[in-house]
Amino acid sequence: MSQLGRRPGECANVAGKCLSAFIQMRTQQHAIQGGLQPSQIADEMIGFPGSGVHSPLQFLSLRFSCQALDCTHFRNTGTGTKGQGGSTLLTGYKGPALHRAWGAGLKRVAPQFYAVMNPVAGLPGAPSTPNPYAFAAPGDLLVDYPRGHNFEIGLTLFGTACQGAMASIEAMTHMGARGWGEPLGRFQVLGVSQYSPNAGWQPMLDLQAGTWLAQPHPCSVSDLIAPRIDGLLNVRFASPTELQEREGSLNSAPSFEQLIRAITGRAQQLATNYAGVALIDTDEKRRLRELTQGIRLVRQDTEWVVVEDHARNGTRWYRGILGTAVYQGDFKPFQSWLALAEIIHIGKKTSYGFGRIQLGE
Repeated sequence: MSQLGRRPGECANVAGKCLSAFIQMRTQQHAIQGGLQPSQIADEMIGFPGSGVHSPLQFLSLRFSCQALDCTHFRNTGTGTKGQGGSTLLTGYKGPALHRAWGAGLKRVAPQFYAVMNPVAGLPGAPSTPNPYAFAAPGDLLVDYPRGHNFEIGLTLFGTACQGAMASIEAMTHMGARGWGEPLGRFQVLGVSQYSPNAGWQPMLDLQAGTWLAQPHPCSVSDLIAPRIDGLLNVRFASPTELQEREGSLNSAPSFEQLIRAITGRAQQLATNYAGVALIDTDEKRRLRELTQGIRLVRQDTEWVVVEDHARNGTRWYRGILGTAVYQGDFKPFQSWLALAEIIHIGKKTSYGFGRIQLGE
C-alpha cells in the first residue's frame, strides 16, 4: 500500500512500533551496562578553538523528511505592513505553528522531557534560560501544502536535551498524526537523518520500513569544522532574525561586531546552562571585539519582516531581518564561532526556528 493510501492512524502506528522497539533495546543495554552516563555517551572533547577551554556542550541535529497526507493551510497570511520601519508581512513562515504543534505532541508523549525542554515554563520572574533546542522550519513560504507535498523539518537538541532524541522523534510522529496548520493537516514522517561534522547528513531511521539505521549520536561543538573564508563572507539570514541592542531591535544587517556579539552571547548561554562551563572569558571577548573593528559590512540586501501568528489564545507578531549581508576582512579568528552560529541560531525565539543563519563565500 502506498504511504498516501494508509489509514489515518496506520502511519503513526508504524512509527510508534519502531520507536518502542528501539527504546526497549536501549533500556536493555542500560540494564546490562548499569546505566549509561553522559560522559560515556559523549565524544572525546577537544578545546573549542579560540576559547582556551574544553567544551562538553553537545548537540544533536535531526532532519525529518515528511509528506503531507492532507491539504494543509497556514493562516499567517495577509497584506500590508506592520510595525516600525515599514516592516513587510511575511506569509507562509511555519516556525510558530511548528513550535506549538510539536510542543503539544511532546507534552502528550513525554511530559517529563517537556519540562526539560521548557525550563522556565510556569515560573514568572525567573531568570531567562534558553530552551535547549532550535527548529529549522521548512524553507518554503507556501501558505498551502497539497496532499502528497514533501517537506523537511530540522531540529537541533543541546546538552542534556540530546538524551531525549527518541522522545523528540515520537513527538514529531504524534504531531504528524494529529496534524498542524488550519484545518489540522496530517503528515507522515518518512525518515530521520542526523548530522555529523565529519560525514554530513546520514540516515538514522527509515519509518517506511520501520528500521533503525543508526543510533542517535550527539556531537561536541568542539567537533565542528571551521570553514575557510578568504576576504569576503556572505551571511544569509535564512529565517527572521531579531537582534537587540540597547537602542532596540536592529531592522537592517548588523555590523560584524554586533553579529559576533550575538553569536558568542548565544553560545555562552547554552554552554553555561546545559554544559556547566563558559565557552569564552572576558579577555577573549575583548580580543574578539578589537579584531572585529577591521571587518566592514560592504553590502546588504535585507528586509525587516513581521510574522503574524494566529493561535487559540490570540494573535502574536514576531519580527526580524531576512536576506543577505556581505562582510570584508580577516575572518580567521572568527571561523569557529561562525561555524557554531549555523548550528545554534542567534537572536530571539530560536526555538521557533527564528535566527537561522547560513554562511557562504
